[in-house]
Amino acid sequence: MANTSEPSGSGAPPSGPSVAPASGKAEGNFSKFPSSPVKRTAHVRDRQELENTAIAQNPFKEDEFLARHLRKIPRNAKLDAAGVAQLVEAVTSCSNEHDMYQPTVHLLNTISQKVYDSFKGDTIRGRKKQRLLFLDHHHGPPAFHPCGSNTKSDLIGVWGEEKHYEKYRTGANNTFLKVPCHEACTVGELKPKQDQTKGSAQTISYLWPLMQARPDMPGVYAFYDYWADAAEPIASPLVGWDNLDLLMAYVYSMYDPPPRHYLYDPTISLTKPKHGFDPANVTYTIVSPPPRPPPRLGRYKGKGKLPADDNNKPRTRVYQHCKPIHWGAMWGRRSMVFIGQPRDNPDSFAVIKNSYRSDRRRFIEVEIIGHIHAEGTVPGVVCLINGAGSTNIQAEGGVLCTAPRGPDSKAHPDHTLDRLEMRSRGLPFHKAKSLLDLLKAAYDVLEVHRFLVLTRSILHRDFSINNVLMYPEHEEGQDPRKYPQMPFPKPR
Repeated sequence: MANTSEPSGSGAPPSGPSVAPASGKAEGNFSKFPSSPVKRTAHVRDRQELENTAIAQNPFKEDEFLARHLRKIPRNAKLDAAGVAQLVEAVTSCSNEHDMYQPTVHLLNTISQKVYDSFKGDTIRGRKKQRLLFLDHHHGPPAFHPCGSNTKSDLIGVWGEEKHYEKYRTGANNTFLKVPCHEACTVGELKPKQDQTKGSAQTISYLWPLMQARPDMPGVYAFYDYWADAAEPIASPLVGWDNLDLLMAYVYSMYDPPPRHYLYDPTISLTKPKHGFDPANVTYTIVSPPPRPPPRLGRYKGKGKLPADDNNKPRTRVYQHCKPIHWGAMWGRRSMVFIGQPRDNPDSFAVIKNSYRSDRRRFIEVEIIGHIHAEGTVPGVVCLINGAGSTNIQAEGGVLCTAPRGPDSKAHPDHTLDRLEMRSRGLPFHKAKSLLDLLKAAYDVLEVHRFLVLTRSILHRDFSINNVLMYPEHEEGQDPRKYPQMPFPKPR
């Protein structure tokens, strides 16, 4: 059920496990399903591995990338092709990388201004109308990265007017420094023609840190030319600066991306207090749609109640001051865990886990946890907030998912966003306060799993120090130590 890289279990004193489906013909729910395929987690550990990934992948052909992952600039943008060609010539005439920065920024901002002017009204794809501004940021990395990344791209893109970023201007050749990373929405690397392959490899090393810093962006573009989301990065072929179609489509797609290329998650927004905003301590507001009913499968009938409004209809849940506390691997599930506060109960806590579930996996995490607790709370397993969990989260244009990869543009998406809302938390397994506590926790793990296998037909299969938590805390008084000892069946 849980990825090896996120804390999704809490347990009986002093710890406990999270769970995963089992195979076989044991009694209880899920017994009719075969085991799901063994999952593959791509653990990319450093920049060199990221660059090797970029070089090894087989990019789309030029026309395929434009057709599948970009949107052509419309005629109403009234872009002066001759003027753009002159700006391109100013870039290509540079003999080294350093001389390319300012001409390239000027070129991209010229295209961006024309695209911005072509939109009528106050909104663009449901967002407040703002201009995309490219900044020369080659002197240093963006500031306040949540994971401490110091990767330094040559240019970044931000939304808003240049006057809002004056405080980050260095005064040297119109460059900027220490723009907060949560402001960046695209990145880019510049290389002369003879080093273009190196530039493509470097660009992919900037995508991972950007996605870590922007949990509100399901996917990102990078210059020149990449699309990346939870599934994997996708590259265009190496093309020359004379290819204006790809260049202009990249800028236009930042404003109006093609179908199923989601740049923004409407359920996650940056929390900006009226006074004293601290870019080093960024938090988010997460809005979850009405939850699915608790599962009522097999002989275990769900007893949980959905959070409801005055008309007894399932209501939306709002969690405020949500701070990211854990990041999984980017390519695959892109799991991210937050801890925040329910807006209707600010004195309590909530642990929110976002992850992109592959459609090739047959089991849904929230349903498995609901099945475990269907006859009452089981000590040693995380508890959900009133059985709440979200799947098929809607964005403008459809369900939040990864972009299609196959030759059929109507193919089913590879990964879809799921969200768990939990009222259990604890410390990682490796932070046990004593050897005795560690041994007790290990014993609890074995006992809880024996109970789950014999009574729920569920086996975890994916243990790590990240999904067994010590010294658990549970909201709403659900402290497993207050429960009587579980009646473990005798082994058969």
